[in-house]
Amino acid sequence: MNSIQIKKPKIKSNHLVIISIIWLVLFIIVAEIVAPKGYSVINHTISKLATSGYENRWIMRIGFLGFAAIFTFAYLLKFYENKKIFWPDLFLISSAILFLPITFLSVRSYDESVPFSIGQDLWHNIFAVIMVAFISLSMLGYMIKSRGKNRLYYFIFLLLILLTSSLYVLSINEKNLGLGLIQRAILLVSLCWLIWINKQFSDLKTI
Repeated sequence: MNSIQIKKPKIKSNHLVIISIIWLVLFIIVAEIVAPKGYSVINHTISKLATSGYENRWIMRIGFLGFAAIFTFAYLLKFYENKKIFWPDLFLISSAILFLPITFLSVRSYDESVPFSIGQDLWHNIFAVIMVAFISLSMLGYMIKSRGKNRLYYFIFLLLILLTSSLYVLSINEKNLGLGLIQRAILLVSLCWLIWINKQFSDLKTI
């Protein structure tokens, strides 16, 4: 009798990208559900859910680190699958790796009574700015390398990330009104971008 061979399911890079996004979103939702009354989704950023001095900071930290690990592995696998490195994707990997210092460099707490490190808060924000810059450069790279109507779609994503980022900077003040919503808008644009390129161009030959 011929033996029956069962093929093991092969996880592809585009599957892992979606898993990483779902992972991050789920942990954000859970962290927001268990957040104390003093935390405001409207005015406080997601990073404040991972800051030192907060009892449940481990939830968001696991979310950040898990996303960075899965996403980075997904794109390394993508390079292996396509037998080539698409240079705009290097910016995406770099932005994911920046989740490591951002996770452990604590920002000012939403609770003003909790002490914080000015240095850590400063470097956290610097790395966050660099992360958004890397995402923007990736969008620009895809737009440059694309053809036809796809270039318009890339331009729209790039325009949205630049507009929301500019609005975030303009909204930074003592009260930080609406800062949480604006940051989540930046995240939404970024994740939609990742889903878009993952769905449309998992194979570099289709770009």
